[in-house]
Amino acid sequence: MIKYGIRTNGMIATKYDTPEEAYRNAQYLNEETDFFHEVVLIYPEQQIHTVIR
Repeated sequence: MIKYGIRTNGMIATKYDTPEEAYRNAQYLNEETDFFHEVVLIYPEQQIHTVIR
């Protein structure tokens, strides 16, 4: 089952079951903090880990 995550600073911070839930929370976090939060897909075979860029 595909999950949806919120990523900021290269790290997926939280997971959600629906894209709507992830979007609402990312939008809230973008308004309340100085950091950009984006919604990303998490496929079942992926592990949540820090992405180094």
